[in-house]
Amino acid sequence: MQQTAVAPAPEVSGVRRRAVVIANPAARHAVPAQAIRVAAALALPGWDVEVVETAAPGDGPRLASIATRARVDAVVACGGDGTLNGVLNGVVAGARIAGTTPAVALIPAGTANVWAREMHIPRDPEQALALLEGGLRVPLDLGVATLRGDSRCFLLMCGMGLDAAVVRRVESRPWLKRRLGPLAFVAYGAGTLARWRPAFARVEVDGVAVTQPLALAIAGNTRLYGGVARVAADARADDGLLDLVTFEAATGGSGLPVHARQALAGLQGRLGRTDVRGVSYRRGARIVVRPERALAVQVDGEWLGECGPEAALTLTVEPRALTFVLPAAPSPLFSLPAVP
Repeated sequence: MQQTAVAPAPEVSGVRRRAVVIANPAARHAVPAQAIRVAAALALPGWDVEVVETAAPGDGPRLASIATRARVDAVVACGGDGTLNGVLNGVVAGARIAGTTPAVALIPAGTANVWAREMHIPRDPEQALALLEGGLRVPLDLGVATLRGDSRCFLLMCGMGLDAAVVRRVESRPWLKRRLGPLAFVAYGAGTLARWRPAFARVEVDGVAVTQPLALAIAGNTRLYGGVARVAADARADDGLLDLVTFEAATGGSGLPVHARQALAGLQGRLGRTDVRGVSYRRGARIVVRPERALAVQVDGEWLGECGPEAALTLTVEPRALTFVLPAAPSPLFSLPAVP
């Protein structure tokens, strides 16, 4: 079993460390910039903390890249999983130029806050920022989704098919997402499922391919899906692999009972440990999905695009690509339990 090095925040005598907080004011539970500054002054008196806000799509990655090239000690996302995804992609891009990589932290302020739930990151800004001093630095893998020549990293998971189609519909109505929160995904999910047509897809995992009628595929770097279900129940975020769970479409009178059993097994975290009709669980470092018709793709709850017969989706892993700031608590996501 591989070992993950975990360590407390480094101490540099006589040198003030620097952090940049990238806040999304459009997040469902957005934290005002001034409130973040007050929390930083209380939690990190020995740090210089700058707070910047996003104003348009693409600002998160751009600002994170700038902060990384300025060689700050930490970049903090303040928002949801989508904001965190943008920040980590910006850090990765900036690190290619800077030759050094800051730690990445989170102040949860989004809709589902899946990563915060998975890692028990406190929602209180002061407590979340205090982890920069009292938490752990944990190097974790990033998944990489490549579609039509463009690549995007993800921390949590990549979804293909039904769930990505729902993400696309919800993201096109941000006002509804802010008003209803996770219920917006439930409402659109029920309507999308009722009209869903299965698509045959060639799914290849580390060179072994099968063709199957695909309703949904989830490639997990972590375990928690949507904040409630442990779909990739055996995933580890530091093993250099992705856990791929595929759901075949059930039709006719058996459709609803089959999907209900699949959903229950996912909620209970049993998909990797027991036979569930229409579900397969595989693990690999390289996954290629080529469906017979266009299928939607999302990463970390953010719309990515469509894969299809002329544009396969390729998923790979960057082992321990970024170091994340996390509470000092054990986690099944790590090969070595995180301890103080």
